[in-house]
Amino acid sequence: MANDNHANYARIGFAVLLGLAAITATLIYLGGVRGRGAELLLETYSEKPVSGLSVGSAVNFRGVKVGEVRKISFVGTEYDVKGSDNQSIYILMAIKESLVGLDDGEDSELLVRELISQGIRATVTASGITGLSRIEIDFASDRVAPTPKISWKPVHPLIPPAPSLMDSFSDTATRVMNEIDKIDFDKFRHDFSASMSGVASAVSNANEMVVEVGRIVSDSRHKIGDLLDEAKGAASSLREFAGRVSDDPALLLRPPTPEPLAETAR
Repeated sequence: MANDNHANYARIGFAVLLGLAAITATLIYLGGVRGRGAELLLETYSEKPVSGLSVGSAVNFRGVKVGEVRKISFVGTEYDVKGSDNQSIYILMAIKESLVGLDDGEDSELLVRELISQGIRATVTASGITGLSRIEIDFASDRVAPTPKISWKPVHPLIPPAPSLMDSFSDTATRVMNEIDKIDFDKFRHDFSASMSGVASAVSNANEMVVEVGRIVSDSRHKIGDLLDEAKGAASSLREFAGRVSDDPALLLRPPTPEPLAETAR
């Protein structure tokens, strides 16, 4: 009976050891699959709240997931900084080198710094209506965007932040509203009324000028008509004289009615 108990205990112990070995092998396998490929740690920061972003949130490069967020903290907690930088949000990202096309042995940090100099930026972007956020890494629209100056020295390559589309829209809308608030509408209304009065005066003057020009044209037309009538009369007289000369060319040398001779006048 004791031997049977020992045999049962042995089988139970063997099953437990076998189960532990299977669990360990599974964990090792999953860890290997998950950790397959080298990782590159990158930093970024945000001066605005990062609501919806958490450890494990996706990090995308040009829309493709290449890593995840590993840590979120304050810059003042990670580095010895003072002033406004102290409250900036610190974000640590882990990037799979194989997913961004880096080969083993490449100086990945050097390559990333070169991309940063070419204009890649990191943006905290909301994922639809879920309330969750992600990190989007992409080239800035103007690739010559100046790199912001910071008061700390990052341990890992730092990708400068870029405002999201909604942030840009919000900032633009705020600037527009501020400019509208600066407008003196009373002065604008007064200036507009004065401008309209000036326009009305100019239109009135133009109408008077048109009337005056019309009068001058009318007077000129009458004068021109008189001149034409005189020219017609002169032309008629000239034609009549030409006809008489044609009949009696001597008219060109003597008057049409010759004076009587002295002998015949007695």
